[in-house]
Amino acid sequence: MESLIVNVKTEEEREFIIKLLNRLGIDSISLEEYEFQKRLEARKKFAELVQNSPKIDITDKEIDAIVEEVRAKKYAEKNNH
Repeated sequence: MESLIVNVKTEEEREFIIKLLNRLGIDSISLEEYEFQKRLEARKKFAELVQNSPKIDITDKEIDAIVEEVRAKKYAEKNNH
């Protein structure tokens, strides 16, 4: 499946395109709604991970250090490709 992003200039254009897509049987969702749904899914997954993960004592400083290490590795990999 392929996605299509359409930038509209007015509310009337947006409504017209949505109605047209509906008549054609094509599902559509606004970018804002799509991003909201993705964030919601991510929050749900995170909540599941937190619920199912073993409880360990780790400081915020240790978490920050791990995050920085991962970011540095990703940045290095990105620049090597």
